[in-house]
Formats: sequence, C-alpha cells, structure tokens
Amino acid sequence: MFTGLIETTGTVVALNRNGESARLTLKTPMLTAEAQMGESIAINGCCLTVAEIDAA
Repeated sequence: MFTGLIETTGTVVALNRNGESARLTLKTPMLTAEAQMGESIAINGCCLTVAEIDAA
C-alpha cells in the first residue's frame, strides 16, 4: 500500500464556503515557493487544485 510522501506541513488559516464549493487557505512556506497554478496537491489524502498563490 502506498502511504504517500510528506514534503511539508502547513496551517489552515481560512475555510470559506460558497454554496457547494469551498476555498481552503493554507500557510506553508515551501508550498508557495514550488506550487504552480492548476497543479494538484494532496491534503490529508484529498487531491485539491491550486487556484491562487499569494507569496506575501
């Protein structure tokens, strides 16, 4: 069984719900340095799409 690779950890800073969708805002230094728009990232085994990057 593949258990995954942990490359970084972060903190959930916001969860905004909008009807049937939601936006999860994370704070993690490594992710903002390497992530690209439209890329998939796994969070607790769930694949999510990078929709916005704010390196501030």
